Amino acid sequence: MDWDIANRISGVGTFILTIIIVCLMVWPLPWSARGPLHMSLGLSVLAGCFLLSALIHLKAASVAGTAKQGNIEQTTTPKFFTVLDKEPKRDLNSDAVYKSKVYIVLKNESGKHFDLVYATWEPGDIGLPFARQLWQLEGSGGYQARSWKPEESKDLQNVRPGQVLCTWVPVNPSETEAAVRRHSVQGKLGCLLVSFQNSGRVETQKIQL
Repeated sequence: MDWDIANRISGVGTFILTIIIVCLMVWPLPWSARGPLHMSLGLSVLAGCFLLSALIHLKAASVAGTAKQGNIEQTTTPKFFTVLDKEPKRDLNSDAVYKSKVYIVLKNESGKHFDLVYATWEPGDIGLPFARQLWQLEGSGGYQARSWKPEESKDLQNVRPGQVLCTWVPVNPSETEAAVRRHSVQGKLGCLLVSFQNSGRVETQKIQL
C-alpha cells in the first residue's frame, strides 16, 4: 500500500467528517426527528468512520516517518572502507610520544574514486586522544607483507577503488598486548570517523574498532 497517498486521503476524510459532525450538532437533519435511536445510529456510523480515518492517518504518518528516518541513516552513514586488519604494536623503550599503537588497514570497497579529506579518532575504553590521523598507502609488496609507502599524509587525493591504506590509533601503554587484542576483537578500542569528498559532497563513515 502507498501509505503516502493513504495519509493524504485519510487526512481529507477526517476533515470532511469533522465538518459533517459539527453541522449535525448545529443543524440537525430531518431524520433525527424520528427519534433518539435513529439519531444515535447515524452519529455512531459517523463516529466510526471518523475513528477509522484517524487510525489510517496515524498509521500512514508512522510508516512515512520510519521510511524517512531509514533514508537519513543510509545517506549519512555511507560505507566506503572495510577493515582488513588491526595489528597492535607496543614498544615501551621507544622515544615516540605514543608507545602503544594499533595499526588499522582499510580498503576502498565503494567502487568509486574519492578524496579522503579528514579523519578524527574517538577513543574507547583503552584508547588515547589523538589530534589527527596520518595515512600511508599500500606498497609494492602488499599489505599482507606490511609493505607501505614511506610518505605519511593527513589527507589523500583520488583514493582508487580497491586501494588499501593504513593508519594507526594510540592506546594506553599500560595495557598488555593481549588486553589490546581483546578490546580490538570486541570493538571497544574506539571509533574512527573518516570524511570523504565525492562528486563535490562531503560524507562521513563511522568505523567502530
